[in-house]
Amino acid sequence: MHPHAGDIRHGYGQRSPFNHFGMAASFVSQACEADMLSLVFTNSSPALPPWGGRNMLLGTSPIAWVPQEDLTESLFALDMAPTIAARGKMYKAQRRGESIPDDWALDKLGNRTTDPSAALEGGVLLPVGGLKGSALAIMMDVVSGVFSGSAFAGDEIGPYHLDGKANVGHFFDAMKSELFMSRGFQGSNGHIVSESGRMRENAGN
Repeated sequence: MHPHAGDIRHGYGQRSPFNHFGMAASFVSQACEADMLSLVFTNSSPALPPWGGRNMLLGTSPIAWVPQEDLTESLFALDMAPTIAARGKMYKAQRRGESIPDDWALDKLGNRTTDPSAALEGGVLLPVGGLKGSALAIMMDVVSGVFSGSAFAGDEIGPYHLDGKANVGHFFDAMKSELFMSRGFQGSNGHIVSESGRMRENAGN
């Protein structure tokens, strides 16, 4: 985080063109250390089709969000890709000679597959939540790629290919909760998270 982050109530920025930035949660954690809420997007190399298609266009672009200003609270942290499974899990299964669930990916003919090699060699990953995951991937491609002047719509190069720059874009947003409410944010936020946990316990999960 910027050394003067503590003096700022709201700030956002973009970085481009850039390469894979690692774990998105690491950036929202830095915002927590500066007592700020944070939202982070990035786009990435093509891995999944737009909804209803079978050709790669969108990336496994992660979104990260931490709705608390105190990292020690550890209430809730989101760091997820818009796909059912990460591409790295496909490579892991391939190395181990293991199969994958049949709802993770399609082969190059557009058929569901349990073979990670078929998914990685001309196939595509499937979005989480069907149409909704595909829409999230489009949003992150626009916010991270189009707005920053980076590559988008399938022109990004992934970390598994060493023959060119990734040319991806990143979006960072950080803010103080006092912009919206003078006090009580942490307590209200904590109530939502604790209630969610209580209901999981009641359901036996």
